[in-house]
Amino acid sequence: MGIAKGMKENVAIPDRIIAFVAPRGSLDYWSKVFLLILIIGLMNFIRDNIEHGSGADSLFANVIEAAPIGLPFCLLSLSLIGRLKRVQDNLIALAATDMLTGLNNRRAFYERVAEIPDGTNGVLMIIDADHFKRVNDTYGHGIGDLCLQQIAKHLIASVRENDIVARIGGEEFAVVMLGADRETAEGIGARLVEGVMLEVGQDDTITVTLSVGAVMLAHLKHFDT
Repeated sequence: MGIAKGMKENVAIPDRIIAFVAPRGSLDYWSKVFLLILIIGLMNFIRDNIEHGSGADSLFANVIEAAPIGLPFCLLSLSLIGRLKRVQDNLIALAATDMLTGLNNRRAFYERVAEIPDGTNGVLMIIDADHFKRVNDTYGHGIGDLCLQQIAKHLIASVRENDIVARIGGEEFAVVMLGADRETAEGIGARLVEGVMLEVGQDDTITVTLSVGAVMLAHLKHFDT
């Protein structure tokens, strides 16, 4: 689903450096450890040649000499920077996520929609929980939050895998379905309006229906935030 991903942010460490020092696979990791040791050995070899000329040790000898010192340094450096990369990824994801529902938040939604080229085929849906204030007033905001979480799950289960789903207000949600035609949108909309049910006691169940409005993306001249 379109859950909190794909945001573009300025990060503290350049992407190319991250790609080098924070490899995904273990084999890739060790290949870069040994490459760093080779670089340290090459630097020692060059320095040795400058200082001793023809009496300098071979490149191989310099690499072997660099290994005991370079290996712990490389392991520590790659580990620390890899951990920093994971922290950065988590912070970027948190900045794009609605903490209650796990969907895209308002900011992430509009940033992703802004990247859609004009004239793209698809459908924009705006979904609102009917009479939601009554739920909060009657059962409290804790139950209201549970309802919103159920609505988010209902949206995710009803739309397609690559659709962009977001919570853009208190009880207001939005879905962008790229490439969807009117028939597809009507089918999904029919599932969405059924809403959700939530048990709040042994003999008490809340039913929250949804109102859905839709417009074809090609008909939008701009997207107001």
